[in-house]
Amino acid sequence: MNENNYPQPPVTNPQGQPAQQPQYQQPGYPQQPYQQPGYVQVPHGVPVVKPQMGFVEACKTCFIDKYCCFTGRARRSEYWWYMLGVFIIQTILSAVTLPFLLKTMIETNDPMAIYTSPIYWVMCAFSLVFLLPSLGAMVRRLHDTGRSGHWLWLYFICIIPIVGAIVLLVFAVILIVWTTQDSDPRPNKYGPSPKYN
Repeated sequence: MNENNYPQPPVTNPQGQPAQQPQYQQPGYPQQPYQQPGYVQVPHGVPVVKPQMGFVEACKTCFIDKYCCFTGRARRSEYWWYMLGVFIIQTILSAVTLPFLLKTMIETNDPMAIYTSPIYWVMCAFSLVFLLPSLGAMVRRLHDTGRSGHWLWLYFICIIPIVGAIVLLVFAVILIVWTTQDSDPRPNKYGPSPKYN
């Protein structure tokens, strides 16, 4: 069998879309896919990496499109850009409200007075608004590495004094390691890979 009879791998651009093939072939030459500038020849069996999510796209995906979604998978760029956005907003809100809470505590000479302040309850409401999308993003990130989201139930052990603090510290380190791992390129029981074609 002539090697020209074997199927040729697809010609794709960096976004994974097929390149347009010319409709002509010069006579007397073997038929080969046309290599357009900016396009790469992808060998068979090599996954094509999709472009990373940006900051705005990741925040929109986690907070609007998948606000309370605990199914599917989330790649590293989606998870970490969203977590950075939440961290920035919480830092700004804390910097604005903390002086007022300290002022209330000093004026009343009662540390428990901050719990009666409206500003404290605004901060709590803000934290609750971001709780579900943050948990959903974390569960989807664990799914992307082939792990179950049920690992997050370990946080409830933190209710136990001393033991809970140790478990929280160890599990936080493990969770950081897991969420920084690369996506599983193959489809798993949670869905297809959001990073690889």
